[in-house]
Amino acid sequence: MTLLRRTLYLILLLTSLAWAQTASPTPESNEPTVGELRTRLERVSERIKQAPRPQVGSTLTGEDQIPSTLDSLRRLDVSLRRLITLRETITRLEEKIDAAKMEVDQVAAAGLETRPPYSVVFLDELQTEYDLVQERLSGARLALTAAQTARELEQDRLNDLQARRRRLLDSQSSGELETRRKVEHLEVAIEAAQAGVNLADTEIKVAELELELTNRRKELLETKLDIAEKNFQFSRQTLEDQVANLEDLRAKFTAQLERFRLAESTSRERLDGLLNDEIDDSEQDSELAMRREWVLTHQRKERLLEERLEFNLARQDLWERRFLVHAGEASTSYDEWEDSARGLLVRIEKNRDVLNTELSQIRTELAALLEEEAQQQDDEADQENAWLEAHIQALVARQRALEDTLQFESETESLARRLLAELSNKQETAPLSERIGQAWSSLINFWNIELYTLGDSAVTVGKLCVAITILIVGLGFVGRITRFLSNKFLARLPIKDNARSNLERFLRYAFILLVFLFSLHVVNIPLTIFTFLGGTLAIAIGFGAQNILNNFISGLILMVERPVRTGDLIQVDDTVGTVEDIGARSTRIRVPSGIHVILPNSTLLENKVINLTLQDTKFRVEVGVGVAYGSPTRKVLELLEKSLDHDEVLRYPAPVFTFDDFGDSSLNFRAHFWVSANTLLDRDRITTKVRLSIDDLFREHGITIPFPQRDVNFNAVVPVRIISDDEEKR
Repeated sequence: MTLLRRTLYLILLLTSLAWAQTASPTPESNEPTVGELRTRLERVSERIKQAPRPQVGSTLTGEDQIPSTLDSLRRLDVSLRRLITLRETITRLEEKIDAAKMEVDQVAAAGLETRPPYSVVFLDELQTEYDLVQERLSGARLALTAAQTARELEQDRLNDLQARRRRLLDSQSSGELETRRKVEHLEVAIEAAQAGVNLADTEIKVAELELELTNRRKELLETKLDIAEKNFQFSRQTLEDQVANLEDLRAKFTAQLERFRLAESTSRERLDGLLNDEIDDSEQDSELAMRREWVLTHQRKERLLEERLEFNLARQDLWERRFLVHAGEASTSYDEWEDSARGLLVRIEKNRDVLNTELSQIRTELAALLEEEAQQQDDEADQENAWLEAHIQALVARQRALEDTLQFESETESLARRLLAELSNKQETAPLSERIGQAWSSLINFWNIELYTLGDSAVTVGKLCVAITILIVGLGFVGRITRFLSNKFLARLPIKDNARSNLERFLRYAFILLVFLFSLHVVNIPLTIFTFLGGTLAIAIGFGAQNILNNFISGLILMVERPVRTGDLIQVDDTVGTVEDIGARSTRIRVPSGIHVILPNSTLLENKVINLTLQDTKFRVEVGVGVAYGSPTRKVLELLEKSLDHDEVLRYPAPVFTFDDFGDSSLNFRAHFWVSANTLLDRDRITTKVRLSIDDLFREHGITIPFPQRDVNFNAVVPVRIISDDEEKR
């Protein structure tokens, strides 16, 4: 029994393969003609008529789900019909491609039918057509990609059906009759899937032909554009014609605007009358919505017309600038024109987004109203339907106005882009002299940029640069002039050095102020500008420059009050040194080691400062000395007085000598005397001479200056034993 079953399965498999081979279409290398496809379509139509209708609930699910024979035949019928249409399309596309190739060769060889020179309007038409072809080329590429994706999906479906058929033929779990029925259904489904793959291949070929045809048209337009660009002329008559057309269009828009305003006024009166009506019923709601919609529509159409009037003027400027570019005039304005055109494009782009959003909303509302109208067709409320119809007409009118405005702005955008392209081409091919003129124009435009205006006066970049230049040059001369006046005149005045230094500093500040005011006057910058900057300056001083201003004012106080002067010997905390310079912000001090210390001026006013030479250069110094016990004390005082016999030791105030204390190791004496010294080094030098004199006099008279010593006393006798070296080693 098992052998018989296997034999029957083998016969069934061979029969199915043979039948599927005859039923499947021929390979792509031997594609059927359109006539053969029509014949096959007629056979499929007959098979559809004879195919049994599937019973309700007989559809299998899951992996066993198999399309019915009728469904597969219908799918096959649709694929064959579409395939016939595409084969005819392929024939037409091939003919168009051949014609386009011939036209490209003809134009390249003989040129355009119209004789040169070509007008700029003709060139614009070619450019517009070329832009459309570019968009179609992008669409053709997307269509080819979509066809290739669809072909992959159809191939996957065919492979899946063939795999399921093979699994059924290899399966032994089902009865022969049920297996054969499933196989028959799958074979018809495979035939339909194979037709779907063939259809997808044909769609790919159609997409490739359409892409090739679009490329040929693009090549043709590029050839035409190349010829037209080399032999076109932008005459003044063309410009005048375009300006005249724009003026006519502007007059038309103005007349329409007046009509819309009148219509809006009428609609608003009707709406106000309806709102003031005391009658309130359900029918009035529809009429009220309609009236409001018409008022809104008239208002929106007015605004759109006003925008189109504005863009109409922009078009006129674009045409005039294009003419000047081609005529080679006003090249110094190219940068300004380019910025203006780019700004117009940005505005159009933003306006387009707004209009498209509004269009989308209107279309959604229209769809809802049309659906409501379809539902009310059988109602007896004829008046209600009339209000709804009028509401729909208002939305349609607004939609049409939006679409017209978008079209108008799109044409304006194309004109602006052509101007930008011509400006770019003009700048690339411009001679050196013209490029220099453009650069100079750009510099002039930058030079005249207004930074701030006050009444009829304006601060420009140029004025600011001139003012800064005068200020820098003037400040360079201020130092030289101040030094010249100081050397020639101030040095002859009977004043001290520090007073002359302060006077020189005041002159420098005055000259700086004069240079600053002169620089503002030369460039005609009004001083009232600082009234505007006063608030900002006050904030800056309050937060960022308070320390600088504090030190500057402190410097002025130091120069006026003069608690510290140039040349004074001062002590601030642990710093002792000579003041060398009192600046606007800081004071420079030189310490005895030669190092310069910079102190903020505010430090000299806020902290404790010891000025050792405020009134004069006199210092009281002290020199102490100790002598051995038993020395003659009165003789020591005489020798100390004699040691001060030096010219640098002042006699007034008179020196003072003191016997300070009985020390541990000496009798302590001290000499107090005054010296005149400008620096600490001079003071130390004088005290050194005094100490040397004291040492010489004490040696001469036998007075000993002891060193520290201690006496140690023991209460008991302490034996002392001398230890030899050998004992110490042991």
